[in-house]
Amino acid sequence: LDDVRIEYHPNAAMPSKQIPFTEFARGHRPIVYQPDLSTPPWYPFRLPLDFEFAELVLEAALNKEQVNRFLKLMKSVRSTSEAFTLNEYNDLQNTWKATSHRMTSFKKEVVRIDGVDGELQEFIMYYRSLWDWACDLVKHPNIGPHFIFDAQRLSKFDGSSFIRFIDEPWTADEFWNIQSKLPRDGKVLAFILYADKAKLSSFGRQKGYPVVACLANLPASIQNGEGIGGGRIVGWLPIVKEAKEYSRKPRFVNFKNAVWHESFRKLLQTVEKESETGCWVNCWDGVARRFFPVILILSADYEEQAVMALVRGVKSNFPCPICLIPRDHISDFPAQCELRTSENVLKVLREARSQDTTEKKEQILIQQGLRDIDSAFTVVANTDVYHALSWDRLRANFAGMFGDHLWPELLRILDRAG
Repeated sequence: LDDVRIEYHPNAAMPSKQIPFTEFARGHRPIVYQPDLSTPPWYPFRLPLDFEFAELVLEAALNKEQVNRFLKLMKSVRSTSEAFTLNEYNDLQNTWKATSHRMTSFKKEVVRIDGVDGELQEFIMYYRSLWDWACDLVKHPNIGPHFIFDAQRLSKFDGSSFIRFIDEPWTADEFWNIQSKLPRDGKVLAFILYADKAKLSSFGRQKGYPVVACLANLPASIQNGEGIGGGRIVGWLPIVKEAKEYSRKPRFVNFKNAVWHESFRKLLQTVEKESETGCWVNCWDGVARRFFPVILILSADYEEQAVMALVRGVKSNFPCPICLIPRDHISDFPAQCELRTSENVLKVLREARSQDTTEKKEQILIQQGLRDIDSAFTVVANTDVYHALSWDRLRANFAGMFGDHLWPELLRILDRAG
């Protein structure tokens, strides 16, 4: 009773095995971190106190002038005999530069696209290579042993039969199906991407558009952690300011969507070539593996999901990002509903663009609630944006619908009730 059966993907060339549940649970516990003892933990900072000071500077987001004033003040009031070798901002900056080569750096890119008035507009974005960032992780001696590159199917014996269950991305169907499309020596390198506009200041005056990535090949305990292997910002998308004369007009909304996809394409192009042909990487254990990067999961609220899926939003005839349920029947929860796919959407766009009038083109797009935008996700092989999107219960129900809407409404009801 409670035995767990593990079936490996055929490309893994590993036989299925059956283990007691207690042994399965122990295998899912995080591996105890073993620090590298060949260098002190504060390296390349010269002394522990130097590292602690640099950490504080980052947390406080001090600028150059503030750092220099802080250092001068510390030296003037220092009463301890412990050595402290940083004398000015340049000392700190040089040490940071000595460390920066260990992680993939950001690049600045200019995104150019025709505006609503036909004039070429430019937007600045920053991003780091998804491929280089992922390679940093698969080569890391402490993170590497946690990676899983072959799909699995898990089932638990209930006394009469084995019942399948899913507990990590590599145990779900999509991971298995993607690996089945690859060469026998190919390994899925699965990205999870999260994108959402965010307020950057405590007063809510500044906004940014970060893109956060993590690898689905790592256990959830690491993905969701704050250390190495957890989510990392891999891009800052431009935010298009809305001019009053174009506010809420369809052409301007399409323009904003086009800027988003053109910017996101820059980020995804960092894995474009590798997703098509695969690329061999010498991993942490000295073994060379042929990785095929894919976008497995896209995490976003409805506004961003609508942009990713090219749909027109809640007021369109078909507002769902992943299926073609009519707006008037969303509350009916039908058992069967046609799913969107990247292939089918591309066919609709081609048909619409082949029309000889704008009216005919628009009529075809309206029938599926689509926008005439080139999707950024077509550059990554074996990736279907409509498979990657899903209802995010945690963000929608707890952080979104409940936190932003239901909870404030409950407070207003209680306030009126006295």
